[in-house]
Amino acid sequence: MADQSGGLVMMREYRKGNWTLNETMVLIEAKKMDDERRMRRSIGLPPPEMQQDSRSSSNKPAELRWKWIEDYCWRKGCMRSQNQCNDKWDNLMRDYKKVREYERRRVESSFASSSSSSSAAETGSYWSMEKSERKERNLPSNMLPQTYQALYEVVESKTLPSSTAATAVTAAVAAAAAAIGSGNGSSGGLEIQKAIQQQQQQGLGSVVPKHQMTIQPPPVILPLQPPPSQPPQPLPRPLLLPPPPPPSFHAQPILPTVEG
Repeated sequence: MADQSGGLVMMREYRKGNWTLNETMVLIEAKKMDDERRMRRSIGLPPPEMQQDSRSSSNKPAELRWKWIEDYCWRKGCMRSQNQCNDKWDNLMRDYKKVREYERRRVESSFASSSSSSSAAETGSYWSMEKSERKERNLPSNMLPQTYQALYEVVESKTLPSSTAATAVTAAVAAAAAAIGSGNGSSGGLEIQKAIQQQQQQGLGSVVPKHQMTIQPPPVILPLQPPPSQPPQPLPRPLLLPPPPPPSFHAQPILPTVEG
């Protein structure tokens, strides 16, 4: 098939079916590279691929975002279309947010409870659940620790650094997932507790229960007094002119003349 410029365009045969772990990791890497590419462009720097290949499609101003991701995936051996990549990314983000929010609420509630223990936290961890229990809690049944850690590096890198409890817990969950994925961790709950303690020791953030958080009162806004009203100024009085003087002569009537 020939394009408008006369060159040959190879028709791609896209792979169908479930995504493999390798394809998923390639897609996450492509999304990360696309974010960095668009960030460099926003500050006026050329993308890295433009420095290596002057024929790159990034020179086209109307380039579609997901088309670039599709091309990147194809160079890495992931034979998926841009629509498949877009749909898969939406599903990944949905599952990631569910796991992140569940672990955040679970860890915060364990710190807030006076009777919480490491065994209780371990029981409720997402990483120690069976697939059936995950489905009962409306959680994704097949989120892998490697996938979660890779998504964390892409998603959370866009947010500003903070010392809030939510940020510390999110980082702890990602660290626990990385430890489990590498085989260094056996239980999700204990790994999260250890990760939080390490963050507290390193000063990267502290997890504070909600009931111990100091709530800053809202600033008091003092109303400004209105300026004093000026006394009403009297209206200028009109000048009264005297009437004109009467005429100094008397008009005499003209009598008709009679001929003799």
